[in-house]
Amino acid sequence: MKGLNLHGVSSFVHAVTRSPKLLIPHLSVKDLNDIPFAELHAMGFKGVVFDKDNTLTVPYARRIVPHVSDALRDSQRIFGSDRVVIFSNSAGSSDDLPDFAEAAIVETELKVNVLRHGVKVVVFRSSMAYG
Repeated sequence: MKGLNLHGVSSFVHAVTRSPKLLIPHLSVKDLNDIPFAELHAMGFKGVVFDKDNTLTVPYARRIVPHVSDALRDSQRIFGSDRVVIFSNSAGSSDDLPDFAEAAIVETELKVNVLRHGVKVVVFRSSMAYG
């Protein structure tokens, strides 16, 4: 069945049965500009992982939405550019373009590192609602 993310389903079942607390948001904000990056860093957080589509960009675009540009750059200033990454099916999955070509293009255009991964990730929309 095309489009069925078996790895994602398996990961979800594993999380529900072994670590359900990982599925509960511990911080909820209406906007990226409301994330207290300095406070998180002071609390011991080591980095930031952003989704690309509908978070930093419109889907499949290669331009940061101006409204969140300052928040992204603030996170890079506080945590260091090497500790702020994008984790995205549209840019970092080996399913898309050979040799992660899209990830390399996105890194150049957005000036944010993209994590490469071999399988598409599952998204839990209900637990990632931002308002």
